[in-house]
Amino acid sequence: MTSNYAQNNINYFEQLMEETANIRRINCGLAYITILRKNMPYLRHGGDVEKMEKITEHQLLKYICLLCDMDYPHKPDLLCVVLLDFDGAGQARFCEGDKDLRFLQTTVDMLRNHLSFINFAKKFPLLCRFKE
Repeated sequence: MTSNYAQNNINYFEQLMEETANIRRINCGLAYITILRKNMPYLRHGGDVEKMEKITEHQLLKYICLLCDMDYPHKPDLLCVVLLDFDGAGQARFCEGDKDLRFLQTTVDMLRNHLSFINFAKKFPLLCRFKE
């Protein structure tokens, strides 16, 4: 997801749940990664950047709730949410704990632990072995 996230985030999430249900129906494991920019460009129809939108905690809470949900068909077996920021040289860094985001500590902890890429990388081989 690279632009207009505030406008489309519900659509992305609903599509995740629909596709997860379809894939899990055939007993195939599903691991899902969402990578978001901390500051997401909002593009006009011509492709020009109208403004920059900061990702909000509210937009991420649906992923946290999904992770904490019971094992229903719409829940991926493994879920990861990565929040990145870029410096002037284009170097990416994880930024879930940045003070200007004003996330609750519980949200930061979820992003750094249960939804982190490190957690995902540790559990992915286990999921593959389990679903063999």
